[in-house]
Amino acid sequence: TAVSERLPIVVVLMDNKVLGMVRQWQSLFFKKRYSQTSLGRQTDYVKLVEAFGGIGIKPDLSDKEKLPEVMKQALATAREKRLPVLVDCEIPQDLFVMPMVPAGGSLSEPILSVKQDGSFDRGEPVNCEVKKIIHVEVGAI
Repeated sequence: TAVSERLPIVVVLMDNKVLGMVRQWQSLFFKKRYSQTSLGRQTDYVKLVEAFGGIGIKPDLSDKEKLPEVMKQALATAREKRLPVLVDCEIPQDLFVMPMVPAGGSLSEPILSVKQDGSFDRGEPVNCEVKKIIHVEVGAI
């Protein structure tokens, strides 16, 4: 649909090659007893989006300083071509996504990070300062 409607959107895929949230739960709450989280496949998402008529970019993330430029390029390409652009970012399989709310937990006390000793930093979302990892000035598409 996005290609057919020529929607100039950018989708960022954070691909850790596993079922990331399930693996994160198994790491944090089940003593790293992993079960059914490794996908065992190497899906080429760039080729997949191109097969549908979109544009795919797979940046080299060894230098994180290049990421803002990659995002600017993706936005400019989407605008210029009037097509969706996928930015396929390969990330480490054990990178945690935070904040998270554990089973039976409350939205008022999310886990914000995991300390070195394995304990959790908890806080209230209203009081949490959001840190921007990437800041890209975006004009109207």
